[in-house]
Amino acid sequence: MIFFLIGALINISEVSRNLVNTTAKISMCWDKNLLFAPLPEVH
Repeated sequence: MIFFLIGALINISEVSRNLVNTTAKISMCWDKNLLFAPLPEVH
């Protein structure tokens, strides 16, 4: 039972880390698009 709980905690932490990484990548791409998209209109 204890080993099962430890394994579940490890899996949850791994999944949360993957989610954080994917959201960071998406937000980086989103920021780049927001930053570079208006530039041609301004110039």
